[in-house]
Amino acid sequence: MKKLVKTFALLLISVSVSLANPKPQSFKVGMYNVQNSHSLKVFVEKEKGDNLRVELKDKNGAVMVTKYADKKSNKAAYCFDLAQLDSGAYQLEITNDKEVFVKDLNVVNTEKVEVEKKIIL
Repeated sequence: MKKLVKTFALLLISVSVSLANPKPQSFKVGMYNVQNSHSLKVFVEKEKGDNLRVELKDKNGAVMVTKYADKKSNKAAYCFDLAQLDSGAYQLEITNDKEVFVKDLNVVNTEKVEVEKKIIL
């Protein structure tokens, strides 16, 4: 009897820089994928009083998640759980209504299949 256990074995996120958009001057962005998890951490350093909107969009431009930064602080941190997303292309867009910063994300979900082996003599 074979026992299949489906688990997410690998979540690869390829972040490629969009050459059409220069780096914004009024805020700084840092991001990384948490190893052995399905999380993307995004950090933003901005001026106090600035509006800041962070959106995760699918390949068609539909907004999946929107998060906002507090006007009173100059730093913001966000965590995006990518385990629920299908494999495909996504965009992370960060804007303060003056400048836009866009990162392309490629999410690849791979299933790991474990087979129970029996040896019959």
